[in-house]
Amino acid sequence: MIALVGVLGFSGCSKDDGYYNPNRTFIYTINANEWSLNNDGSISYDINLPELTDYYITDGFVSVAISADGEQTYEIIPTTVDGIAYSANYAVGSVLIRGQDPLVDPNYPIDPGAVVVKIVLSDSDFVP
Repeated sequence: MIALVGVLGFSGCSKDDGYYNPNRTFIYTINANEWSLNNDGSISYDINLPELTDYYITDGFVSVAISADGEQTYEIIPTTVDGIAYSANYAVGSVLIRGQDPLVDPNYPIDPGAVVVKIVLSDSDFVP
């Protein structure tokens, strides 16, 4: 009886309790001098991310957020931070971060300073 209770008691415990975290998080700092200025007055920065495979394009999920205050807070893209409208486009192997003046006023050039970008790749069960 004692052996049976011991087996049943220990069988309910596992080292990881079956927990599996399907998410992968990547953090990048974009310094003020690393932005590319585009012909339309917008700015952009291309992040090379080989982990962003075709799976995440077709079945998984990609989330992009930006912090302009040293990771005190994050805003999920698309968003406007300090007068700059940020958007993100992604494809296999890369994420393009773009910023533009939402008013398109040439008297106010875009000056983002350093920002931190967080990209999260998540597994998902695709249901057609």
